[in-house]
Amino acid sequence: MTTAKRTIHLTDDNWADYCTTGYAESLVEGLTVGDDGIDRDGSVVTKLLAWLARESGQSKDLRYEMSRHAAAVLLEHMAGWIL
Repeated sequence: MTTAKRTIHLTDDNWADYCTTGYAESLVEGLTVGDDGIDRDGSVVTKLLAWLARESGQSKDLRYEMSRHAAAVLLEHMAGWIL
């Protein structure tokens, strides 16, 4: 019998409820965020989403989803970027 995974839509507000912050924090450690914020199509966002896909694949009951925009906002918060 196959059980469907429950989908969790992650944002910067609920990230810590489901995932540790260590990897995301490591991605922005020492990163200078410019006036335009973190590029939604940039490598740091891609790395975070790839990590999240691996975590989702390893979970037996949860599937995580996150938009590129939400990932960039999360990383901006973790970098201490304030507009």
